[in-house]
Amino acid sequence: MRVFHSLLDEYLSWKWVIVVVILFGYVWNKRQDILVFASPLALPFNVWDFVIPMVSDAFLIIYLILPLWLFYSCKLLFREWEPTIMIRLGGYSQWVGFTLKKIFPTLLVFCLLLLGISFIGAIGVQVSDSWSALTTTEGHYMNNYTYPLYQQGLSPILALLLQVMLMMCFLVVIHVGLATLCIFSGQHQPLLVVVSTFIFVGSIISFKVFPPDWVWLHVINYTILPMTYGSFPSMLVPLGVFVLFITIMVVIITLRFTRKT
Repeated sequence: MRVFHSLLDEYLSWKWVIVVVILFGYVWNKRQDILVFASPLALPFNVWDFVIPMVSDAFLIIYLILPLWLFYSCKLLFREWEPTIMIRLGGYSQWVGFTLKKIFPTLLVFCLLLLGISFIGAIGVQVSDSWSALTTTEGHYMNNYTYPLYQQGLSPILALLLQVMLMMCFLVVIHVGLATLCIFSGQHQPLLVVVSTFIFVGSIISFKVFPPDWVWLHVINYTILPMTYGSFPSMLVPLGVFVLFITIMVVIITLRFTRKT
């Protein structure tokens, strides 16, 4: 209950009101674009042709969600870096898990907020539990986000859940990396801000500049499910990269803690 009240206070602040307004405006603008460009194709469309592209939108993830996450991650790490917390938890790796536990409700609520606004943006569109003709018809650009998922044999609901899971895993990995840096730098705040800025700018460069054949360096291949299936044989590839990265961070943190004790 205390966590709920804390999240409620956070999300009712003026900062999140601005975020909600931006999200809703962006989603509504995307809705209008889909309606304008899909209508001439004369193909029936449904709610999934709106919701899945919205939660998979590269610009939304890179230019809004990522910087917000970097800000909140750094803010939490700065706040929770206390000797008394370290002593109580018993080690650095436990502290990383503690910060993940602290920040995960914020991540969950934000994803639910994104989903809710996306479904609101699809109000008035046909509701169905299957793919539309717009998605299943090959040869046009209006199904760039949904056709690859249809090809994989995924249901719309499963595809949506996997997309949200992929994005959440990516953001968790970002937090673990920043927490590890926080430990090794002794919570050097300017360094964390510089690295966070580098991650944000690097993600933009990866998205806008890197050639398509640099699949391992494209951030969208680790955050957007249709792009994942277009670049890798399976979603397990980016998930395996995430697991490998976190494992390496845990090993490094454990060795550092063992050496200090």
